[in-house]
Amino acid sequence: MTSPARLGGAGVAGALVSVALVLLTGVLGTSATQPPLGELGPLPPYALDAGASSGLVTVLLVCALAAGAAGLGCAAAAVVRGWRPSPRRLLVASAICTAALVCVPPMGSADHLSYASYGRIAALGGDPYLTPPDQFAGDADPVASAVRDPWRSTPSVYGPVATGVQMIASRVAGDDLALTVWLLSLTSGIGFWGTGLLLSRLRPGDPMPLLLWALNPLLLWTLVAGAHVDALAVLPAVGALAALARRRHVAAGVLLALAVAIKLPFALAALGVAWALRRDARALLSAAAGGVATLAVAYALAGPNALDRLGPASQLVSLASPWGPVAHALDGPLGFGTSRWLTRCAAAALALLLALALHRLLPPAGERREQQAARVWLLLALAYVLAAPYVLPWYDALAWAPLAALGGPVLVTAVLAARSTVLAAAYVPGRVEGMSARVEDWTLTGRRDVAPWLGWLAVAALLGWAAQRLRRAPGRGRSPRAGTG
Repeated sequence: MTSPARLGGAGVAGALVSVALVLLTGVLGTSATQPPLGELGPLPPYALDAGASSGLVTVLLVCALAAGAAGLGCAAAAVVRGWRPSPRRLLVASAICTAALVCVPPMGSADHLSYASYGRIAALGGDPYLTPPDQFAGDADPVASAVRDPWRSTPSVYGPVATGVQMIASRVAGDDLALTVWLLSLTSGIGFWGTGLLLSRLRPGDPMPLLLWALNPLLLWTLVAGAHVDALAVLPAVGALAALARRRHVAAGVLLALAVAIKLPFALAALGVAWALRRDARALLSAAAGGVATLAVAYALAGPNALDRLGPASQLVSLASPWGPVAHALDGPLGFGTSRWLTRCAAAALALLLALALHRLLPPAGERREQQAARVWLLLALAYVLAAPYVLPWYDALAWAPLAALGGPVLVTAVLAARSTVLAAAYVPGRVEGMSARVEDWTLTGRRDVAPWLGWLAVAALLGWAAQRLRRAPGRGRSPRAGTG
């Protein structure tokens, strides 16, 4: 049998190989995974103009995901068997990987171009919640006009804090699209690594949170290499857990509000904190006061249109979601509106069922409030990402953060890792533009015909395990006292 140290070393090696392959893909320059940024300057991001084919970048990224998933599994298994690497070394390794990925252009989607556009519109006095990029400055602005379809006609759906960060980056970079994108990539990298640092403080001496977050190759690909705003939103949400541990309840409320004002689904973290404080009215009111005041200021500054896109966004169904085949099959016979309404209702019911199942499967949180908050955040977030009609690979960050804060219960970690790997692979290389017919057929098949059914398999596995646990539990009505690892 392989020793825990060797298994852990193999896990870290797999993570580093994964990051190296992603970095190589980024260095190759514009491709089917990397949208063009125009002329690059002396500051990052750096890339060649190698003209890499869609087939090459797809192979590189699929190999990166395979190596990363295998490495994550080996490292987590090694910790369960007693391996104890130095958390400081893991943080240093994470910092190096994060810094390297921040220095190449973002990959996997063109979302960063939308971020840059919304910041540009706000910096020049426009309203990104009202004005879509293709209607700003006659679609001739050097930054706003770079947005790719289908988002060129879509105003911002992000919160006012995200827009504020995007606006600052735009004001610093001016007309330079590449520099604007790099500044936004830098904020995502700082948010990602800072979250790892906070998690290490929440569980001092425990390497599992760092392996599940800071050196997790799946997250390094989807969040850091993708430069997604989710990496920035996680930082204050985990910061709220740290504030809760120190009984700084107003600060916890403020931090949660900042996370929500970056991306709305992080309200699930706020529900976790509210649950942890439910028996302490004074602490709950203090956190609520800090949060409500912060949100009020943020949305007052953003203007009256900041929530306009929530309605249209709620009707979206992604191809790789478990609901993709269902909703798209019902659109024709029932009509778009009825189909999407039924899908939302069914998804909400499934999310509730999954939350109840996860309550059976997750180990008790104990006395500490931050652990109680993380437990509720995790079961709500995992139920959300597994049941939501519209999901993308980077959305899983919402569940990975509280999972890491809890030290990674084995069963749930395995399910989330498998689901994140499948979803990330389904969105490789990431852009429709520049794909060969063969690559496009491969990626759409994975996205439309494979990932949704594997998503249903993950749902069925969790529900089945919970039912089995319920049958075995003494008294059948009480929560199990045994954890899952």
